[in-house]
Amino acid sequence: MPGKGGFRLAPSAARVVCEYYTETAQLAEGAARLSFLNSQRIVYLLQEADRIDAGKLTTEDVLNPQGYVLVSMTTDGKRAEDEPYWLRVIRLLRDATLEEVMKDAEVARRCQQVLDDQEKLRAILLERTTMKGNVIYCDLRGIKDIPDGNRFLIFTLFPQGNIQVKVEDDTQRENTTAISVGYNIFNPTSNVNVGELLKNYGGGGHKVVGSSRVPNDRAEQAIKEIVEAVMDK
Repeated sequence: MPGKGGFRLAPSAARVVCEYYTETAQLAEGAARLSFLNSQRIVYLLQEADRIDAGKLTTEDVLNPQGYVLVSMTTDGKRAEDEPYWLRVIRLLRDATLEEVMKDAEVARRCQQVLDDQEKLRAILLERTTMKGNVIYCDLRGIKDIPDGNRFLIFTLFPQGNIQVKVEDDTQRENTTAISVGYNIFNPTSNVNVGELLKNYGGGGHKVVGSSRVPNDRAEQAIKEIVEAVMDK
């Protein structure tokens, strides 16, 4: 049986959650909760969450991340052991100004680490990426501990491509290759339905972004087919 909750297409999951609780507060006449959810702070935070999650960023946001964009890069969800930090950031965003959030010692440390790692990531992307027609093909297999950085950085380095195919070792499954495909947010001219394409390889996603995982012994064939499927489209 499906549980209670909200589900719809939206720029961010945060907006779906907030609007669901706004509706339940109205039904339950929860005046205090409703006032908080409709406050200027939450309205602005939602706008930023929408912009970040939907990739509605400028090249400056990617190359020189600041403010909420930079903070978001420290909460990428890659490491389960970071959960106490994520919860800390949630509390800070709820109660503190952006200036106060950025002055928090742990937030500041992680933000600086992200900025340092992004420069390392840039070098790796330039070394491991080639253009296959309109396709930005990035093969990161064999690299352990890939540095953090803005996931859209590659599109500033290869602006001529309109779609990326990225290949990595799957960190959660042995002998498995992770394949992700996504539109260039600065050149979104592809007409491929990425989610539908990757269903053929045990994955899925949305029209503009998706991922799949395939056994290593089938990876090369899957990569070849996927690249061909998105080339010149």
